Amino acid sequence: MIDYEGVQRIEQFMFHKDAFREILLNAIVHKDYSSCNPIQISVYEDKIYIWNDGEMPPNLDSTDKLFMKHSSKPYNPKLANVFFKSGMIEAWGRGFEKIREACALYDGPLPEYEINEAGIMVLCKACDKYLGMLRNDGQHPDHYPNQNGQDLNKQIIDFCKEPKSVQEIMDEFYFDSRTSFRRKYLTPMLKNGVLKMTIPEKPSSKNQKYFS
Repeated sequence: MIDYEGVQRIEQFMFHKDAFREILLNAIVHKDYSSCNPIQISVYEDKIYIWNDGEMPPNLDSTDKLFMKHSSKPYNPKLANVFFKSGMIEAWGRGFEKIREACALYDGPLPEYEINEAGIMVLCKACDKYLGMLRNDGQHPDHYPNQNGQDLNKQIIDFCKEPKSVQEIMDEFYFDSRTSFRRKYLTPMLKNGVLKMTIPEKPSSKNQKYFS
């Protein structure tokens, strides 16, 4: 998410990038390469899932145990050694400590691990600052004039008495994010029937416009 302090551009990651880096390195080092399944990353607006078809030592079967002091036994020790010698891994066994430190810098929650015979699933939840920006859609309310006390929905409806494209609506009301505009305004207004599509049989058409 992007915010501004004066003219300074501030980039806020959902999850601390150093912590995410360590999680990815762990996924590579502990992956079962005989399965031929790729590491899978699913990104949502407020969380990220990383799944790995790999194994952890039997005694490390929960999030709490992983973040306690423990010995390092990578599933692929030769690969881990290559990463260590290349400088990508600072020291064996310190990865979870680095994740904890990075999450603390972000005031963010620790990742949650689900470990079973199917593999390792890691859930990375967004930090509070990112969630706050997400609720505000990364936008600045003072960009949106509140003419004659009308709310923004009413202004959009009035503006769309003649069919308008998404870009035309965004430009008129100074929306910065197409994704947040669709989620917060366009999709609900279409569901409520206050806006309609000019080409309803092709919702994703580049020529699509919306009218009230």
